[in-house]
Amino acid sequence: MGRGRNGLAWIVTFALVPAAMGAAACGGGDAGAGPATGADGGVPDAPRPTPDSGATDAVFTCGDAPYAEVEVQVQEATTDGNTTPLAAVATVTWSSCPGSLTTDARGKGHAHIGANVPAYSTRIEAPGHIPSILPEMVLPAGPRAPSFVVFPIAFKKTIAGWSEDKGLVLGIASPMETSGACAMRDRISFAAKGHPELVTSYYDTATTVAASAKGTTPFGYAAIAGAPPGEKLEIVAQKPECEATTLDAKGIGLVPIERGTISYRNAELRNIAGPKCGPGPYLHVSGVVTERSITDFDSLTPLPGVTIGWDSCPGVTTTPRADGSYAVELTSGTSQMFTFTKSGFIPVAVGQFVANPILTGLSAQMRSDAWRAVEPGWSDTGTSIVVSVQVASTNKSAPCTTPDKITATVKGHPEAVARYVDMASPPAEIPGGVETSKRGVVVLSGLTPGVHQVDVTTTKACKVSTSMAYGIGTVDAHAGVRNVIFAFLEDP
Repeated sequence: MGRGRNGLAWIVTFALVPAAMGAAACGGGDAGAGPATGADGGVPDAPRPTPDSGATDAVFTCGDAPYAEVEVQVQEATTDGNTTPLAAVATVTWSSCPGSLTTDARGKGHAHIGANVPAYSTRIEAPGHIPSILPEMVLPAGPRAPSFVVFPIAFKKTIAGWSEDKGLVLGIASPMETSGACAMRDRISFAAKGHPELVTSYYDTATTVAASAKGTTPFGYAAIAGAPPGEKLEIVAQKPECEATTLDAKGIGLVPIERGTISYRNAELRNIAGPKCGPGPYLHVSGVVTERSITDFDSLTPLPGVTIGWDSCPGVTTTPRADGSYAVELTSGTSQMFTFTKSGFIPVAVGQFVANPILTGLSAQMRSDAWRAVEPGWSDTGTSIVVSVQVASTNKSAPCTTPDKITATVKGHPEAVARYVDMASPPAEIPGGVETSKRGVVVLSGLTPGVHQVDVTTTKACKVSTSMAYGIGTVDAHAGVRNVIFAFLEDP
């Protein structure tokens, strides 16, 4: 489960084109390459072969003109996550067409599929390889150069849950954005609709499974094992703060299942819609709002019904979807304070930030009113600031990868009381604490409402600041609100 040479993925990406196009287009681009658009509104097609690339007489025609002119090149997957052109004859069959295409000895061929041909799946077979099945689609007329991939039978030993009597679905993350959470291939869950008994595994590399993973890693691939032969499955994908699409506007895209085969389904990721806050140019910011459990600190559940606002555009608000995700278009370069309110919960204000390209996502964890009795330094009428240390280190072994040993103060306010939080659930103040624990949280209380500058230091050989990345080092604190500011911990 990986990327091929020149940035191509093992598996072809199928772009789900708008309803006006009527169908799913088949593109040959990198699944994580972003939203560059071809003539059909989908992923750009690969260049059509030139005479220098080696012509072939293997031709197949189905249906009536106008045709989708498909240049077939079957690729063989390799264990390092790359692909190489198949050095063998392959058979390609479109389910709505009689007959099949037999490629030349290099896996090459041409197919002309009429626009009048009903939705079809595509099956690829080659000697010594596991048969592949691509999901149902309809290709618009015009030149197409998809990349069909088959796996050598040796892969049966490394594919999680492989069975000769069942089918297997390979789920593929296909980001369609160029930045932000929806440009990343991680944290996507795949499942077969109506089949909760089927187990999904997520891959770290082409041949290794990410133990206990509940979603894709940055590698972007998942395998659903034990699929029932003879069925056509709808594969559903979810990623908080993104629209994950596996069917086109007409509902086409089901995955046929056969014994001893690999069926494919990609999930296209796009930004969810959000309100516009101020004039353009805009920066798209998304996030997830969750409720933090008072009995199990690490337990977070999506929290819909929250009112989210921004101090730069009073009156503009949004509410999260059922999965807690939300989005907003902020005026680029402006200072922002995010607010989160819901009856029965402590209000939260996060910021201040500069809306710059580093600020692509902001999530909030809200606490029910029950937390008022246990929150260190809390007062319904008082003003406090919660400093949350965010690890920005890229060195997995450096001391800068844990948010401990950080000290925080409020500039010009020696009367502010610093309460460092322990690792308990719910967290409590560390008696006599003078620096953060690995929880990375300190509460600064005893303040008056207003804009305050928060300074942070560390005894570790690291850089820490509240004015790095998108932070500007200040917070507009309000009474009776959980005012949050981030401190960023980086390598020296």
